[in-house]
Amino acid sequence: MYVSFNLLPPNAKVWIYQSDSNLSSTDVELIEKEVKFFLNNWSSHNKEIESSYEIRYNRFLIIGLNENINSASGCSIDKSVNFIKNLQSILKVNFLNRLDVAYKIGNEINSISLLEFQKMIRENKLSKDSIVYNNMIDTKKLYLNSWETTIENSWHKKFL
Repeated sequence: MYVSFNLLPPNAKVWIYQSDSNLSSTDVELIEKEVKFFLNNWSSHNKEIESSYEIRYNRFLIIGLNENINSASGCSIDKSVNFIKNLQSILKVNFLNRLDVAYKIGNEINSISLLEFQKMIRENKLSKDSIVYNNMIDTKKLYLNSWETTIENSWHKKFL
């Protein structure tokens, strides 16, 4: 059951999917239509799942789930991953590459391979104060407070 993202509690489970390229306004419209349909029909052991989503910076799809009401089962998580794979196929983007790192310079968000990210740090093109996106976080509270942060305050700091 789809609800507004702000209605999810702070401890809601979140999954962050990073596109390997910017999404067009047409892409975003399609995602919004498809994700609302998916969330309205998403269930765990035949029980509704209270869930929501956000699209940030035309680059990230965040899906949230209120586990206080009903937890996701392995099968329901598999359904969500299959949903994301289907979106990838339709949009010709990759949401599941966990080896790409997103960073922000000015108003531009880029994603590069982890090896290229390490190289940029070595070459001082990125510093401890550079903005990165910590897609490893897993709760709404962490998402709101720690997702968009500096390298120094993220797991990325191990490359400094």
